[in-house]
Amino acid sequence: MSLRNPSDIFDDTIQSKLELYKSNIASSNKDVELYNLYYDKNNELLTQHNDNNTNTLTNDRNSYYENETSTSRTFYNNILKYSYILTLIIFFIFVYLVIPTLTTRTFLFLLIIFIIFPVIFYHIFKSLHSIML
Repeated sequence: MSLRNPSDIFDDTIQSKLELYKSNIASSNKDVELYNLYYDKNNELLTQHNDNNTNTLTNDRNSYYENETSTSRTFYNNILKYSYILTLIIFFIFVYLVIPTLTTRTFLFLLIIFIIFPVIFYHIFKSLHSIML
């Protein structure tokens, strides 16, 4: 049995420690690469999530305002429709009572004009609106 030289033992120990150190450095570098890859992917997913969340909130808000506009428009259309009908009734009662000499033909002519007026007026405003846009 021969005894090994202490310098050979030291060299072997240093060599094995050096191999272990190189292995640890390679593993650490790979961990850093994976960390950077996951970090970038996580930021990308977070951005996509925030964009989707923002789009969802914006779409909900747009839907709310469209619904409010539609409801408001319907309400005011009803007010205008009923006030016009009431005005027509009052006008024709007034014309019939105040001017009893009004002929039936003239009365019917006025009635037709007043009934057709909103339809014609609607088409005029629709045309003007399309021209303005």
